[in-house]
Amino acid sequence: MIATHLSIADLAEGQSVGLTLAGTQVLLCLIEGQFYALQARCPHAGKSLVGGTIRGFELTCPMHGAKFDIRNGAALSFPAT
Repeated sequence: MIATHLSIADLAEGQSVGLTLAGTQVLLCLIEGQFYALQARCPHAGKSLVGGTIRGFELTCPMHGAKFDIRNGAALSFPAT
């Protein structure tokens, strides 16, 4: 989901939402009471990470299954590098 209007109260623990900020698609996540934001494009194929599965601090790309650390955006598994 890409939000056009968002209140902090709209995001529940363990959820994410896609936003467009200054022309860049961003994924905003709420994990353990902290907000994290990362570019919402998978570096593997440029597909959106919106709708990806979140488990703890790990985000899984919905297209090819690459995993990323939500805290810093680092690729954790193939096919992302």
